[in-house]
Amino acid sequence: MLIADHLSSEARDGFEALGLRVTEAPDLNVDTLAGAMSGFEVLVVTDTRVTRRAIESSNDLLLIVRAGAGVETIDVEAASEEAVFVADCPDYDARARAEFALGLLIGLDRAADDEGGSGTCVPKARGLWGRSLGLYGYNASAAHLSVVASAMGMSVKVYTDALTGALATEAGIKDCEVPEELFERCDFISVHNDPNHALPVVSEDLLELLNSEQVLVSVEGIEPLDLEAIEGAVDAKGLRLGIDLPTQAQSEESEKRLARLGEKKSTRITRGAAPETSEAWGELAHEAVLIVHDFFLHGTVAHGANIAREEPAAATMIVRHHHKTNALVSVFQELNEEGIPVLDIDNVVFESSHSACLHLRLERVPCPDTLARIRRHGTIRRVDLVEH
Repeated sequence: MLIADHLSSEARDGFEALGLRVTEAPDLNVDTLAGAMSGFEVLVVTDTRVTRRAIESSNDLLLIVRAGAGVETIDVEAASEEAVFVADCPDYDARARAEFALGLLIGLDRAADDEGGSGTCVPKARGLWGRSLGLYGYNASAAHLSVVASAMGMSVKVYTDALTGALATEAGIKDCEVPEELFERCDFISVHNDPNHALPVVSEDLLELLNSEQVLVSVEGIEPLDLEAIEGAVDAKGLRLGIDLPTQAQSEESEKRLARLGEKKSTRITRGAAPETSEAWGELAHEAVLIVHDFFLHGTVAHGANIAREEPAAATMIVRHHHKTNALVSVFQELNEEGIPVLDIDNVVFESSHSACLHLRLERVPCPDTLARIRRHGTIRRVDLVEH
């Protein structure tokens, strides 16, 4: 294994406990990585870009793990062409981001007193108890934030495609049918990245529903935000805003807007601060080690970024057979003769028996002659075909 960035000592200890020979080279960069890849089966990176040249430079490479969320820094297409698995650690910092979002909510609420000046007897900050939190989008960090906010006496609402109404109720969250309900009725709104990225951008139409008493935070970057509209809402209404950005630079126009927002009294703009806790650092090591452990022990890849997900099949063929290799060979030979691609394979062996059951998801429906030839084989007990 090659670790091409800085990781915690717990990560190295965990990898070595799996029996891997670990090399750490944190000084490698996008230009020098390709020359260092020879002989390594696993590559672990945090921020270093992994190019096609780096992937193709190693004939031994089996797995690339991004020790972080997202695989934008990896040429996933090149990895797929070379049959190299790519995985990331998407939720390692979920608790840390939830804590940071809560801190922003509290800080921006208390900032109302600072804006009002001194000498007033009645504080303007209302506190969080008894108030409402709206989750725009739902993921692991939103789930953690919901639990903590509820414990602090807040009512929690959500607008998302990632939860059904029943699941939201089970989690103690009120499901909103339209985003306008969330933006109109919640004192605090926290923006999160839905797993399917299907939510509308927080645009001028939604921001018009907010007033200066409300607080809007996003601890997962600016992708779900219309920055131009948000800058307008901050200028026009004094909207209280908190954003934590990735450490990577944004577009020139976005950077200018963020710089102007950062100068406002009602805003808090930070970079890469949300996930920076020792707990998150330890969880990152744990997730990365677990991915590698499952890959070598079970052949599975958690959070795989380049694994085909349930391609549509024309049919599923169910073959009950004697638990012998030539039974499988006969089935695949017949399918190969007709040129039918197999999309997925699952073979279950019955306990204390010499029988098994094979499920094959097929790209095309086999012709009757092919099925008849398979059924005639001496090792085949029964063949059923379910057309989709």
